[in-house]
Amino acid sequence: MPVAIVIPARYASSRFPGKAIAAVAGRPLVEHVWRGATAWGGAIRVLVATDDDRVARVARAFGAEVALGGEARTGSDRVARVGCELGADIVVNVQGDEIDVDREAIDGAILALEGADIGTVACALESRDHSDRDAVKVVTDTRGFALHFSRAALAGAQRHVGVYAFRAHFLRVFASLPTGALERAEGLEQLRAIEHGHRIRVTRLLGNYRSINREENLGNG
Repeated sequence: MPVAIVIPARYASSRFPGKAIAAVAGRPLVEHVWRGATAWGGAIRVLVATDDDRVARVARAFGAEVALGGEARTGSDRVARVGCELGADIVVNVQGDEIDVDREAIDGAILALEGADIGTVACALESRDHSDRDAVKVVTDTRGFALHFSRAALAGAQRHVGVYAFRAHFLRVFASLPTGALERAEGLEQLRAIEHGHRIRVTRLLGNYRSINREENLGNG
């Protein structure tokens, strides 16, 4: 089935304004993510979706296709604005701070769509991640379906990696759902789906995956 990849990358990150275009190992953060997404090789389109001309200019300079639009509730809502019009059956949201995204992460999210409304991925928690609210945790049932996502410590949790696969028709449904209490409390858009009775399945990845959440994380790039 045709797959499109959309990378939501806003400028006004609450924890790190300008994060999307901050330099990591000599390249803008969003370029690292774009390179990882394009290296997957199976997408009919790979776009950077942003609400800011500064991000758009940087992304176009390194060769990315850009969709420039207004504000959106979340990254997935931004993806929905453009992803449903790309002629793909599956739309993959690769969050713009997932610097280590690779073939395994994208394959894993698509694989997790089997029997689910959304597919995503997770990896092992490092010891420092348990108390880190920037590290999103997920707990699943025995079949890999997500029970809860949280920034707080969770027993038996894995570290969620910000890659989501949607069938295009469900992406439209997801974007139409109202924000619920859990999503507001945690600031995690995937909880919207769970609150409304939709299922998210999680593939466990073998590697370790970083995300850049704050300026002090740049030294780890």
